[in-house]
Amino acid sequence: QRNQMAPNLVASMSHIREYLEQQLGNQRRDRKYRTRKKNQPLITSGWRGEFILQLVEDVLSGKLVAHVANPTSDQPLSFVPHSAIDPSSKSDESSQ
Repeated sequence: QRNQMAPNLVASMSHIREYLEQQLGNQRRDRKYRTRKKNQPLITSGWRGEFILQLVEDVLSGKLVAHVANPTSDQPLSFVPHSAIDPSSKSDESSQ
């Protein structure tokens, strides 16, 4: 990977959810939530935006897919272009 950084330093799951909810247009009725939503999600600005935003957008758009590259690693996931996945390999195996 280009940058080695602990994922929890870049963004928490709540930061990712906040971004996804903004992108999907979901609204909560919680007053605290609406107050926070006036600001951009944490992962869209500053160094976090530079570090992770394009990756998140590429995964959401289907340009990249995540797979477990090394389950015993501290960072087991790897992100590869969607075109690198060969969907025919599974169907060929199941037809034999």
